Amino acid sequence: MRLNIFNYYCAIAHDAIVGNWNVLSPRVTLTGGAEIGDGNFLGTSAGVAPYKKIGNNRKIQAGVITQRDVGNGCFIYSSAAVKKSVLFLEED
Repeated sequence: MRLNIFNYYCAIAHDAIVGNWNVLSPRVTLTGGAEIGDGNFLGTSAGVAPYKKIGNNRKIQAGVITQRDVGNGCFIYSSAAVKKSVLFLEED
């Protein structure tokens, strides 16, 4: 069973692949060839760059554009104070 929640104004471009149990908040953009796994949450206006892969069980902060492949179980956010994106991995 494939169940995803796509909010208002989401854009899913050509050749993008969306797994199961994902939540895409308003104005999320998956560009051409982008791929997201299962159980992800993308905040408002988040995006995935072309042909980049998002693993499983990931949370991406609102407004963050993911520009590289990232594995499973991460929280990605941007710190405006240092003007760069920071990746934090959850420890098991």
